[in-house]
Amino acid sequence: MLKGHRFRSSWARAAYHKMQFDTEHLSENSRHLEWYRLEQPQLLPKELADAFVQLEQDAETEAFLENSYAKSERLLTQLYHRVAKPLLCMFMSVTSANGFLRRGSMFVLFGEQFRRLIVGSDSGDHQQQQEPLFDSLLDLGAGDGNVTSHYAGYFRRVFATEMATVMTWRLAERGYTVVDPITWLPTQPAIDAEPELDAHYDLIGCFNLLDRCEAPLDLLAQAKRRLRPGSGRLLLAVVVPLRQFCEFAPGNRPAQVLAVSGPTFEEQLASLVSNVLRPQGWAVVRWAKAPYLCEGDLYQSFYHLTDAVLLLRPTD
Repeated sequence: MLKGHRFRSSWARAAYHKMQFDTEHLSENSRHLEWYRLEQPQLLPKELADAFVQLEQDAETEAFLENSYAKSERLLTQLYHRVAKPLLCMFMSVTSANGFLRRGSMFVLFGEQFRRLIVGSDSGDHQQQQEPLFDSLLDLGAGDGNVTSHYAGYFRRVFATEMATVMTWRLAERGYTVVDPITWLPTQPAIDAEPELDAHYDLIGCFNLLDRCEAPLDLLAQAKRRLRPGSGRLLLAVVVPLRQFCEFAPGNRPAQVLAVSGPTFEEQLASLVSNVLRPQGWAVVRWAKAPYLCEGDLYQSFYHLTDAVLLLRPTD
C-alpha cells in the first residue's frame, strides 16, 4: 500500500522498513528454509556432499527470534543503546561496548542441532540424560557466552577464551572457566582437574573466529595440539562468503590470508576445505549450513549471515 511512498522522516522510513521485515519473518509459513538448504549442491565434491547434515529451524531458534523481536520493540532501551554505544566506543572496543550493554547476543546452533553434528544422530533426548556426553569443551572467542550456553550441557567442564575484558566478566558470570587467550590453558589449574586434562579438550569450538583473528593458520595448528589425542574434534563455523577482518590488528588486516575463493556458497566451502583445512591437516567428518543470528536494534529485529559449520578431525 505504501510502495513508492516518500517518507518525510528518516525515523518513519526506518519504522516502515522494520515493520516489513518483521511481517516477513514472523509469518507462520516462514521456516527460513533458505538458511539451511543448499542452493547448488552439484558444485560440491562428492565427499563434502556425502558429509552434509540437513538442519532445520527448531523451537529454540524460533524462541531466539521471538525474543529478538520483543527486545527491538523496547523503544527506551534501544534509544539508550543508540546513545551509549558510540560513547563507550571512545574508550573500548565495539565488542566490549556490546558486552557492557548486554546487547547483540548471537546464536549459531542450539542443542539438538549441535547433537546432530557432533553425535551424528537426532535420536535420543538429551533432556533425559543424567550425565554429560563429554568431559571438556574449549570455546574460542566465546563473546558473552550465549552461543556456548546452548550446548554447554553436553560437557562436564566448559572453558572459554575472549580478548575483550568485559566479555570475560560475562563468561565468568555463566560459570565458565576463562583461560589464557594465547596458550588456551587455565591461568590456575581447576581444582578437580588432572594436569593432562587441562592441556587437552574433547571439543574445541571456533565459531566465526577464523576470519576475525590475525593468524588463522596458527590457530588451526594450535587447535590440533590442544585436542585430546585420538578422539578430540574441532567444531568450526565460518561466515560465507569469507571476508577477513581483525578487530585487534593494525589496520584490521590479518597477518595470514586465507586462500578462499568462489562466487557461490558451495564453491567457497569447497575452496576452504581444499586450500586451507586439508593442507593444515584437517578432514571433514560432518557439516551443515546454518544462520549466524544476532539480536537487532531499533532498525531491524535481528541480523543474520550464512555459516558453514564443520566438524573436523585431525589427520596427522
